[in-house]
Amino acid sequence: MTAIVLARSAPLPPEVVDDVQALAAANAGDVDTGQTPASWVIGALAERGHLDLGINALLADPTAQLDLTDLTGLVDAIAQEDVASAFSFWAHRMVLDYLARGRRTPALDAELADLRRGQRLGSTAMATGVKALAGIDALPVQAVVAADRLRLDGVIPWASNLTPDATVVVAAGLPDGGAIAVAVRVDAPGVTRRAATGLLALDATASGTLRLDGVVISRDAVLADDLRAFAATFRPTFLVLQSAFALGLARRSLLEAGRLQGRPDLDVLRPQVEVLADVLARHTESRERIARDPGAAPLADILRLRLDVVDLAVAATRLEATLTGGRGYASASPTARRLREAAFFPIQSPSEGHLRWELSSLTSTA
Repeated sequence: MTAIVLARSAPLPPEVVDDVQALAAANAGDVDTGQTPASWVIGALAERGHLDLGINALLADPTAQLDLTDLTGLVDAIAQEDVASAFSFWAHRMVLDYLARGRRTPALDAELADLRRGQRLGSTAMATGVKALAGIDALPVQAVVAADRLRLDGVIPWASNLTPDATVVVAAGLPDGGAIAVAVRVDAPGVTRRAATGLLALDATASGTLRLDGVVISRDAVLADDLRAFAATFRPTFLVLQSAFALGLARRSLLEAGRLQGRPDLDVLRPQVEVLADVLARHTESRERIARDPGAAPLADILRLRLDVVDLAVAATRLEATLTGGRGYASASPTARRLREAAFFPIQSPSEGHLRWELSSLTSTA
């Protein structure tokens, strides 16, 4: 087995994180109302040189596990102000990760170069692949190989950052039972995009469904011929960065909850704030420990962290709403927005049910 090597990206100064967080705060209201797309964050990070942290290290060693400290701090900071923007960044950043870890071909190198500069969006549609590998569901996209071409047919039930020229990375099954990872453009012939609207907090993320009908791609667009081995390299990053934006949301809600005490009827809830603040500190320490060396962490620990931070975010936003009272019930308030954002986490793939099922499976085979 190839050794998994830890690689470190350059540390980000605190003022850099503060700058990005201030931008997220300034855009949060317009993102929530749909006036500004959540993907604004991609261009902003590209301009500051923070969009592709660690990608050079992955190009040097595609099996490496990055020190994710800087990336998790950045995602956490953005999510404190706006989860939709943090989510858009996560989706794009995962596509950079896939392309840097995948096969080197002229076509994929060109895609990666554009994505690193923020010239187009990356959309991760690998959730179905992860589910298939866990034995939860079959792959909905199938590939048939003919010479140097592949034909793709099927449906991607959910993906985000689906702008017309976005690059989507998706898992596809093969007739022999194998599975691969491929890159497809949203504007490729045979691809039909249907937008998802009326979402509780993610309308600005360009989310929706893709149907692939006889989509023909070159073999040069295949990132990996062995989906299981490929997923083992990217999955720690996938899960740890998801944990970071749930923690960012919980952090902001508990900060607001702490500010709202001072009346007798609110002070009786102080112990709940203190309990959740202790939980936040423990989960943050776990995330930082895992982020420093994701390859050393057992998968069960990473899955448990991802599950635990979802529970925390839901509890923290509810407590903030309780303490805020009627002001937080207004749909345009930041408190209401955070409640809506937290409602997404239990169903985000891997969903709460997926996480609990996979954890139980790992425990039973240990």
